[in-house]
Amino acid sequence: MAKDEPCTVCYGIRHHGPGSALALKRALLDFSPDILLVEAPQEAEALFPQLLAPKLELPVALLIYGVPDARKAAYLPVAEFSPELQAIRYGIQAGIPVRAMDLPMSMQFGQESGWSENPGKSDIDPVRKDPMRTLAQLAGYEDSERWWDAMFEQMDNPASIFALILEMMYALRQAQEGAESRETLVREAWMRQVVRQAQKEGFQRIAIVCGAWHAPVLESTSDFSLKSDLAAIRGLKKEKVKALWIPWSYDRLAFQSGYGAGVISPAWYALLFQRRDALAARWMVQAARLLRQERLETSPAQVQEAVRLAETLAALRQKNVPGLEELEDACIGVLCHGQTLPLALIRERLVIGVKVGKVPAGMGASPLQQDLERSVKSARLTREYGASEKLTKTLDLRTPANWRAGCLLHRLRLLGVPWGEPGSIRGDSLGSFKEVWKLKWKAEFLIRLIQAGIWGVTIQEAARNKALDQIEKTVSLPEALELLDEILKSDLPEIVPEMIRKIQGFAASTSDMDLMLGSFPVLVRILRYGSVRKTNLDALVSLAAEVLPRICLGLPDAARNMDEETAKEWLHLILGVHQAVHLLTDIPGRSDWTEALAGLALSAESQPLLAGLATRLLVEEGVWQAGSAAQVFSRALTGGERQALPSALWLEGFTQGSALLLLHTPSLWNIVAQWVDGIPQEAFVPVLPVLRRAFSRFSAAERTLIWQRVREGEGAFSWAKAMNGLDESRLQPVTLALHRLLGNDAARPEQTYSSSESSPETGASNQKLLTPNP
Repeated sequence: MAKDEPCTVCYGIRHHGPGSALALKRALLDFSPDILLVEAPQEAEALFPQLLAPKLELPVALLIYGVPDARKAAYLPVAEFSPELQAIRYGIQAGIPVRAMDLPMSMQFGQESGWSENPGKSDIDPVRKDPMRTLAQLAGYEDSERWWDAMFEQMDNPASIFALILEMMYALRQAQEGAESRETLVREAWMRQVVRQAQKEGFQRIAIVCGAWHAPVLESTSDFSLKSDLAAIRGLKKEKVKALWIPWSYDRLAFQSGYGAGVISPAWYALLFQRRDALAARWMVQAARLLRQERLETSPAQVQEAVRLAETLAALRQKNVPGLEELEDACIGVLCHGQTLPLALIRERLVIGVKVGKVPAGMGASPLQQDLERSVKSARLTREYGASEKLTKTLDLRTPANWRAGCLLHRLRLLGVPWGEPGSIRGDSLGSFKEVWKLKWKAEFLIRLIQAGIWGVTIQEAARNKALDQIEKTVSLPEALELLDEILKSDLPEIVPEMIRKIQGFAASTSDMDLMLGSFPVLVRILRYGSVRKTNLDALVSLAAEVLPRICLGLPDAARNMDEETAKEWLHLILGVHQAVHLLTDIPGRSDWTEALAGLALSAESQPLLAGLATRLLVEEGVWQAGSAAQVFSRALTGGERQALPSALWLEGFTQGSALLLLHTPSLWNIVAQWVDGIPQEAFVPVLPVLRRAFSRFSAAERTLIWQRVREGEGAFSWAKAMNGLDESRLQPVTLALHRLLGNDAARPEQTYSSSESSPETGASNQKLLTPNP
């Protein structure tokens, strides 16, 4: 074809297809166009040159979002193996115009939500719905993506492949006629207008780079009516939008839709694009290296064997070279020894990949994003910000950089950007100088950051203004305290007085015991963090001194005649208040709390579960000695069949915490042993689940000690008497079976007792069934 002869050539590619990208580079060099038209929203055109910025690292994505409604957003990922990127680079380096030819996203956002659907599509013949799948099935593939990948992306095709793709798409479009959505038809009408405009401007050699499906309707605009195309795009509503490049990652590319459709193996595609010689050997070497890093042994001989197996599988499947499927099959058979778990790691690293792109600071970023990037550097979170996997970060708030990191993460949470998830800290859970965070940055957080721009131009200003707005919307004491907690951790002291006034108002009007019990530990945690964050919280100290007496006064009455489900919830609330009371040293009230627990424990109308818990706490604190506790035990663990279940619930409440208190107090142990042995048979089965639940909370070591205490005869009754008259040879298999069923491996076969053994007195047969599994 003569170079001075006017010509329009359409290159139908697959978005992010490495084979398409390599063939396109050859085709453009052969054709030497004087203008390039690339399928991308028109807003992308001004940002094309930024893809050649020296500090930009792929993959990235073009984010186009609505203004002011940033919830309307579109992501257009670009990777090294994207054909569009190769076309843009060629055009800019060759000094020819590169234009984005797709319908502007401002118009796409302006359309109704259903315009991408075809109302009559459900009635269309399956062949017309997905004609490419029909071709794939004829070729022996389950779906069109695998077929396209094998035929066009994994093969090293010449530039002439695009003529064959165009011819195939012509036939497929004819079979599919009438099944297109209005969105597709409008977009194609718009793109034809862009082609006509380039022809009108006098360009002689026009190269069009678009998805293969659109190629037949774009190469020859004369086949379509100008009048009908103008009618299709007339009257489209527009919305204001902004566009910028943002970092992207291979794992996000693998799940993206739209311009990123069908990319399920980005790291594999990158390898296909970079080098195709000895591909199987290079991939298998990387897999072996990865397994060695995970301390899984692989030898060079195994790598060679795996490569040979992959090549053999490719030959059996009538393929010229091994594809990803053959490599994975060979890998699992040779390197992974048939195990799928190591293959999952290989897929994560060598098929999907962990690469994360970078965008130079200030490249069209919003003010909040720019401030975020500055704050990330100041807080020394750069590694976590750029990581593709979830990382755990422990912060010591006494360190300036860690202090800034904690404030930043909490401020982002106030703005609805949960980059970090707070983790648990070993030890005291009500406050310390340390914070544990699980961090993973997601691309969609940028949209939320852009949406948060209405609150300010810096993270601190936006968080402060957003918190002030939330203060006005809080409707309960717990909600207000949680917000104050976040405000303090975000280091926004200027709005703390307003928040405290709100809390004081809620506290004065709150009489609900549930709310007060749930709020008090949060209040104490806030007071402790106030000392860590050097915030004056004298008003909250006074508030805590007011709330605690109200809790103490109302608790015994509130716990009367309570149902079991509510009692289970209150159990945790009371434990939380008890822990909080012992953390407060500068306000009176500990004696009031002790009196409240005593009232709860001694009242006959108290819910048994809560009464048992109160007894436990009083004994642990040393308020009640063994003699007093034994009296309470005897009263609680008495009665006949009707009293068995309330007594069991009482014991469940008492067993909250360690078993050592019960084990090292013989008088209490004997009372429990006597009560268990005295439960009537008809009442024992309903009671057993409660008792099992109670004793299962103990640690494995504690459960073993309990079993030994029962087995060794430290109790009120005789094991020998319980076993009297039983056949030892028939008893032993039953005993061992019971141990296995109960999950108790504390007793070995040689440790079982016969009826002839002399042992101190122990509990009887009911106690055996209560033996907790360690």
